[in-house]
Amino acid sequence: MPLPQDTAEFVRRWRDKRTSYGDDRLEDVFDRFFTSYVLYNFLYEWVALRERYTFNGDRKLAVKVVRRFLGSSELFSDAILQRAAGAITSLIRRRTFYIRDTVWDSQRVMKLQTNDPEQWSKGFLEVIYAIRCNTFHGQKRFEEEQRLILKPCIEALERLNDLLINRLEA
Repeated sequence: MPLPQDTAEFVRRWRDKRTSYGDDRLEDVFDRFFTSYVLYNFLYEWVALRERYTFNGDRKLAVKVVRRFLGSSELFSDAILQRAAGAITSLIRRRTFYIRDTVWDSQRVMKLQTNDPEQWSKGFLEVIYAIRCNTFHGQKRFEEEQRLILKPCIEALERLNDLLINRLEA
């Protein structure tokens, strides 16, 4: 079932908005991340309503809805998502960035290094969500080094958005 016209227009405007930001200026990187996540949030909430998925809490929606709707195997086999996950994993493993704490981060890195699509996709979406929380709630300061972690997150979010939109419009 295709998206209703007003919803499709909303989605199109947010997709266009994301591409209006480059990556030369740090504020544009932050804005593109925020814009990409807002659309991602809208889409997984829309999918949950349409498909009648019931999960309590935004974190569960962000992780479980997307895995159920797109499938863990599709997420795992996507080259763009794998590339973004590899960049994020490398930054966490080298301790360039802490997402939550050493134990939580290590557990997610282990999931991102597995060949099990269920574990990999769960770990990947949990990391993206945690970076979103850090960024939206201010633990990620407006500093040049944040570009390193935000760029692969943007790449992942834009790909996730595109996959969700394509499936919704199918």
